[in-house]
Amino acid sequence: MDRTVRSFVSGFLVDRERPPTVAETAAGLGREEAVARDAHRRPDRCHGIVLGADGATTRMAHPCSGVPTPFWVRAGGDAWRAKCRWHALPVPGGGDGEPLRLTVTADRIRRRGR
Repeated sequence: MDRTVRSFVSGFLVDRERPPTVAETAAGLGREEAVARDAHRRPDRCHGIVLGADGATTRMAHPCSGVPTPFWVRAGGDAWRAKCRWHALPVPGGGDGEPLRLTVTADRIRRRGR
């Protein structure tokens, strides 16, 4: 169930540019709200999902941020916020089977070969 919740929350963040509420997770997974709330908390213990102080809102579903940040990721026609610039790095390079090669200078990070 935890992997299903993580997948749902991450997909929701990318699609809507905000995290789902516990009620939206419950509805999206066809579960009771209490089950969804518990499922939101379990991934928090393994750092896949970081909950807000209220224990019900999502601050982060790695690598997506549930709160505004200046770090936008754009890949495959989608855009979402990352928690920091380092969380944004693996996403654009993944999926094509090629290693992600970067050049880092004083103020820029660039993908080599592009």
